[in-house]
Amino acid sequence: MPIGCCIDDLLTRPDIDPARIAVCGSSLGGYYAARAGSREPRLAACISHGAIWSIHDFWKNADESHGLASHIKWSSA
Repeated sequence: MPIGCCIDDLLTRPDIDPARIAVCGSSLGGYYAARAGSREPRLAACISHGAIWSIHDFWKNADESHGLASHIKWSSA
């Protein structure tokens, strides 16, 4: 997982307290933050703003004219 690589890098720095590493994400980043928090035991905290747990259920009635249609297709693939 990408968060593991980030934590590995942080642990090489003397100014980082390993017991206080956290992740925070908003929107799609909130989804990824929650995934990271559920899988990475070295995280002390996880903050997830506005995660959509089921993109399909949330956007299933949006048509191609919706402004975020291409982003929704990309993120739900």
